[in-house]
Amino acid sequence: MCPDGLLSKLEEWILNSIGELSWKAAGLLKFYDSDLAEQIQLKKLEGRDDFFLTYVECVDGLVRFHEEKYKGLIKQIAADETRDTKLREYCDELIQSLSPGAKP
Repeated sequence: MCPDGLLSKLEEWILNSIGELSWKAAGLLKFYDSDLAEQIQLKKLEGRDDFFLTYVECVDGLVRFHEEKYKGLIKQIAADETRDTKLREYCDELIQSLSPGAKP
């Protein structure tokens, strides 16, 4: 259960800030499973102008609750040469760990 008003604050910080504030807010958001949380994470992943760890937290949030639904998106990010190299590497490693037969 998310405290009243927290999701709207996280949304504001993630979508309207860059750097440490958006990164930390995305780190909190990844623990909430809701349509709004999912929409915020997807909206942030459309961008390219923030610290790569902010995007990692959004990816983690999507995969935490909707792994099968977002495998394709994670693969797209891993293959997207316009993305930060560290984010691409993270997504590639994540996809490999999610693959059947992968070691935990």
